[in-house]
Amino acid sequence: WGPGVGQLTTKARAAWAASRQTMLDAGNGPALDTIETALFCLVLEDLRPVDPLHACDHLLHGESRNRWFDKGVSLIVFADGTAGFNGEHCRLDGTTIIGFLDAILEAPPAPSGGTAVPALAPIEFTLDAQMHADISRAGADFAAYAAATSTLTVSVDFSSERAKALECSPDAFAQLAFQLAHSRAKGFVGATYESIATRSFKHGRTEAMRVVTPEVVEFARIMDDDGADPEARRAAFRAAADAHVARAKDCQAGRAPEQHLWELQRRLDIVDQADLALFDSPGWRIMRDDYLSTSAVPSPHITYWGFGSTSQKCIGVGYAMMPGRFDLYLSTPRTVSDQMLAFASCLRDAVREIEELLTDAR
Repeated sequence: WGPGVGQLTTKARAAWAASRQTMLDAGNGPALDTIETALFCLVLEDLRPVDPLHACDHLLHGESRNRWFDKGVSLIVFADGTAGFNGEHCRLDGTTIIGFLDAILEAPPAPSGGTAVPALAPIEFTLDAQMHADISRAGADFAAYAAATSTLTVSVDFSSERAKALECSPDAFAQLAFQLAHSRAKGFVGATYESIATRSFKHGRTEAMRVVTPEVVEFARIMDDDGADPEARRAAFRAAADAHVARAKDCQAGRAPEQHLWELQRRLDIVDQADLALFDSPGWRIMRDDYLSTSAVPSPHITYWGFGSTSQKCIGVGYAMMPGRFDLYLSTPRTVSDQMLAFASCLRDAVREIEELLTDAR
């Protein structure tokens, strides 16, 4: 692992940029260029994950000394052959990386062009005591940050095939189950972000979909209303699912404004202008204060995928609902890990109840 220069890439971007400039000033330009112009990083780990959660956590953060988190894609292979990736979200979205991996894994085997392997050579850095201290501090800070994050893998007995058999969008089913589970775990429906791809546009990446609609609030309420009959609950579910699908289509078509408004707010900050009244309004502040941050990356080659939570009360929900399975990786600050565990428990019950509700109508 050498001096562990990669630990500097765990710092906040502005702080890492300052450390990088210090390294450039010390004559480390060629070494940095070798790393920064590579197509991807290959990380060969010597540990064998004891279970999927251990593997997921190591893919998310690892020990940091043998990582370069600034790289768009790092392919990580464990000693037992288990493999995964870590992506730098600033440049790439999960769907882009999954497309890259799917193309590799689904390509027909190519005949070997030979057995010669290019010679390996270490990348040498010129580091003084101050730089070594900077690296050590970054590594310690990141280790503390990782230790303060609680995570959980969840596999639910459900699938996209089952959702379709119940005449429901798989993503709508998942998101409504999340809302019901959150309402029961925390006592309220909270602001929820879902990443929606806008790749039909030339430079499209994602739009921020706001999952909570009046129909979703009503669905969560009526599911725990002892006086509501099954037909009323089914009607509320269908209305909420239809609203979800319609909003997702609006996001895909570029008819959702949040990312555009967020960029305007960021540019006001850059030029040091006061925020518009909109950005200080209760609606904007409540909407942007996420309790759930969710994103789906469906691929037959991926079992779990995930990310860190986005605030001190948020649960990050990376999920994949596929034919035959429904797998999730959850993350949250350790100080509120009990809420994440309650959410996971309530989620299993929510999926079962909704499935039974829709099955009874058939």
